[in-house]
Amino acid sequence: MDSAFQATVMTALMMLFCSVTATPVTSFSRCPDNSGLQDGDREDILLYYSTLRQRLSEGKISGLPKAKGMHSVEWDCKLERQAEAAVKGCPSAVSADQSHAHWFNFQPKQMSPPLTAYILDAEKYMPSNPAGGFYQENQTIRFNGKAEYRPFANAIRSKATRIGCSIDACLNDDIVGSYNISGICFFEEKEIEKGDKVYKVGDPCVKNSDCDENEVCTSYSLCYKSKLARKASHMHNELRSDLAMGKVENKNSKKFPKASFMFRLTYSDFLERTAYEQAELWDNSESGPLTSYRNQSDSNNYFWANRALVTQSYATDKEEALKWAINHWWDARKFVDDSDMDKLFIMDYFKNPVATFAEMARGNHYQMGCAVAEWNRKFNVVCAYAKRNRRPIKGFYDRGEPCAKCSATCDRAKGLC
Repeated sequence: MDSAFQATVMTALMMLFCSVTATPVTSFSRCPDNSGLQDGDREDILLYYSTLRQRLSEGKISGLPKAKGMHSVEWDCKLERQAEAAVKGCPSAVSADQSHAHWFNFQPKQMSPPLTAYILDAEKYMPSNPAGGFYQENQTIRFNGKAEYRPFANAIRSKATRIGCSIDACLNDDIVGSYNISGICFFEEKEIEKGDKVYKVGDPCVKNSDCDENEVCTSYSLCYKSKLARKASHMHNELRSDLAMGKVENKNSKKFPKASFMFRLTYSDFLERTAYEQAELWDNSESGPLTSYRNQSDSNNYFWANRALVTQSYATDKEEALKWAINHWWDARKFVDDSDMDKLFIMDYFKNPVATFAEMARGNHYQMGCAVAEWNRKFNVVCAYAKRNRRPIKGFYDRGEPCAKCSATCDRAKGLC
């Protein structure tokens, strides 16, 4: 590597990080610490709803057709506080809230309090005949007004995208050592009424263009409304496409080899939340493996996080900060000369700053999620990536003609599996 070039870049990096004079002391929690739920419980509940809506979208809920443009749900701390008040004292029923739809479950005489939020799994407790509460009008599924189906209709209503839940466990006076457990989830939408639209019939999203503007198609085949997520997804996949097609140059203006196997990154709202937790710590950590995380799908997954602390000299809002960080990480390819480039295809692990480029370019990374925290006129940008197993794989992608090693479909115009 050219020592003068490296010194120039490292000086710029030092100026960027040394300009930070103070950082907030933060112990991250999605909602206030005095809440009855832990972040692990919230993650479980979001997983329940993502899985339910994904299965519905794919036509795997008995009697109901596939869903087009079904939305994911985000956590809302205000709704959680309302839910906490609603289940305090473990009521066996709750009154309808005119301003918010809800899903409620009461489990009496349980011999142990809940260790997880399992009683809020809407699919586990859905009606035995799920289709009995709906009818189809053209390409729209509507609620038929049957009261016993209203909670389930609330849970799968596509336009309901914000959720807040709580549970309470109370000792049962009738049976020593037993508990009554109440759980509720509130949605930002009003209670669904007879004739209201639940979702549109069609195929679930595969790519971002299958969703509306400023939405991204997530790893659960659900549409997630976020301008930042859409920008992050687009930039990453365009850069990876350029690399796969042999259009990216190293320090010496020599092109990197084409990639025979390069995943199109799907957006993960779980990884976005993981990135946000990391960004909110403001601990100035370097880019590197994530050694602490809650992986909800596959314990063999491996996570990496790229990090950048961006001052207002480089960005004035979150979108500008995100764009600057992604381009900054990708520009680390300029540290790679011809001999270094050969090493990239035999090494398991790369040191910073080259690692920020190499991990963005890893062919077997298949999911991503980004977040930007803002404080005191600075931006902390984190993008998290997942590859399919924790076993190190030699090199950062397979060389060859684009799409040659894709096991399923491939976008040949982009070179992405």
